[in-house]
Amino acid sequence: MSILRKKIFSKIPFFAVMIALCIPLSSCHDNIYGMIEMEVVQETGINGDISKIVPFNGNLWFTNRKLYKKDATPSDTTGKYNNQWSLVEAKCNDVPLEQIITLASDGSYLYCYTIEWKESTDDSVFTAYRRRFYSSTDGETWTQIDVSSVTGSGDSSDSYIENSLVATIFDNKAGDGGSSFTGRKAFAKLWNPSGGADGKGALVVYELNGTSLGSATDAASSVYNSVYFNGSTIFGDCMGMAANGTHVYKTSGSSVQYSSDGSTWESVDFGKGIICTIALTADYIIFGTTSGVYRAALNSGVPSSELTDFTNNAQSLLTSRVTGLYVLDSSKNDGESDEYGSMNIVGYLSSSADTFKEVGLYAYYPGRGVWNRDGD
Repeated sequence: MSILRKKIFSKIPFFAVMIALCIPLSSCHDNIYGMIEMEVVQETGINGDISKIVPFNGNLWFTNRKLYKKDATPSDTTGKYNNQWSLVEAKCNDVPLEQIITLASDGSYLYCYTIEWKESTDDSVFTAYRRRFYSSTDGETWTQIDVSSVTGSGDSSDSYIENSLVATIFDNKAGDGGSSFTGRKAFAKLWNPSGGADGKGALVVYELNGTSLGSATDAASSVYNSVYFNGSTIFGDCMGMAANGTHVYKTSGSSVQYSSDGSTWESVDFGKGIICTIALTADYIIFGTTSGVYRAALNSGVPSSELTDFTNNAQSLLTSRVTGLYVLDSSKNDGESDEYGSMNIVGYLSSSADTFKEVGLYAYYPGRGVWNRDGD
């Protein structure tokens, strides 16, 4: 036992040790046991619901309702780890953007989607009132995207999607993982009252075009994700998608589906809960589920049906719903590049095995060899 661990345990009262010994090792705080086992002191990190990290303009960006960014230069070059994120003051016409739900980028513009909430007069419950899309070239000054020609709500200066109608934005991830941004596109999905074959209304996916809503795509109304593969965009009605030079991957319940041509799919069921997100390294596919993070080896792009334990503390730290994963350089093997993950709580906080302190952003940096919280 190292000196550090001796000091830690020497300060724990005997009765506390005995109580701890009565708690099964599979209890709700496996992440704490894992940190102690690897002699890792948990650092402070950014909390909140973080669904994904988006690369844009030499930076990495994410939102937890507020907007953050950091330099995308690898930690092996900078020698820096935690506390590199900065809060961005995002404004449109000098008015701060609030409740930023998600982000997307086409390489030239960063896009965001916001929700304005309204309290019900009947039961004092806050519901989605108006939804808006914005674009920016620097992440600080934003322009509202006019959707009035589609929705009929508002005007060109303040057009919005009303009430609880479905809306979102996403991109095809070209450039994620350090690859070329060539072919990167961003999309907005919203309700068109006159859309659909019968003209009676439908959800339509539009390609975003800077400060305006671009042309409608032929994507099915059910899609809300996409990935760039072999020179084209593949749409999907799934939570996670990724691609490398040989295969495209998408999630389906507890399975990962994969294809070498984007049309014929095979599947591997890992049985570890619903898969929420996937990321790739040169040798592994990493996926986050409702029960933590896992990985499977890639053999010529084909995922193994057998899981491989991490050689670091990833699985003892990311133990709940993992909603986002991002690998800075996917051409490197797992553990050789900066990696990011975000964890959220399933259901209500009061009934969760994890605490709000454990929800939010995590990172792995090769120079220190372990996962830890990541923050500003």
